Amino acid sequence: MLNVFEEEACNDRLLKYKGPVYRHKSSGVSIQLVADKILVVDDDEATCHFMEMMFKSEGYETESVHSAKEAIRMVRETRFNLIILDNRLPDIEGIDLLSQFHEIRPDLQVIIITGSSSLELAKLAIDSGAASFIVKPLDLREILPKVDEVLRKQRLDSEKK
Repeated sequence: MLNVFEEEACNDRLLKYKGPVYRHKSSGVSIQLVADKILVVDDDEATCHFMEMMFKSEGYETESVHSAKEAIRMVRETRFNLIILDNRLPDIEGIDLLSQFHEIRPDLQVIIITGSSSLELAKLAIDSGAASFIVKPLDLREILPKVDEVLRKQRLDSEKK
């Protein structure tokens, strides 16, 4: 017998995890997948703290680091679903770090954040493999929908494989 589940929209704050909710069509039983893991890479501690608190309040597992070296170590040690990466780090440009992440995990989703609104930089980020590009100052109304969109697309892509 084939069990058929359908994705269910769920914004219930009582749920511990934000992962997708699936409801079995005939029995009505719902299941929810574990929380997505996000790594924030930014040399500004206040920005990291803000994003960690924001993502955790939305049910994501979140960690942050402040350098490229720490970020590479974390990507090797932990299976993150998404990285939020500042383009201006003290030891490397985020776009250059993006290529190193993809050498470790080709399927890793990365959103580049930057203080520059340059269209050339945005195009370079996307051409280099970034899933999206966000200009600072960070706006909750912009970043949360982009994160949800990137993670939803990642789930759909992984289901196709």
